[in-house]
Amino acid sequence: MGWSPGQNPWAWREANVLPDLENLEAPLAIFHGLEDQAVPVEEVYKAERRCREPGKPCFAHYYPDEDYVFSLVETWRDVFVHILKYLSQVSVPNAAR
Repeated sequence: MGWSPGQNPWAWREANVLPDLENLEAPLAIFHGLEDQAVPVEEVYKAERRCREPGKPCFAHYYPDEDYVFSLVETWRDVFVHILKYLSQVSVPNAAR
């Protein structure tokens, strides 16, 4: 966000998704680069745990050589493979067919 939590605590509170996860109904898919300088991986681990502990559907994939914006073609292929696999396994009520 261009500033630290100490410099702009309001922006960091507003960007925090952790409190909203208790209301999450849809599965959460996490794709995160471990070299991400914008979103600390510890925060992503917290989000994953916050979903898994009460049994909410969540899957996470971490990429050691990626930053906030994925740059490797291999990473994008892996992301889309996981998304397509998930979509092929779910049914969407009232979806237009």
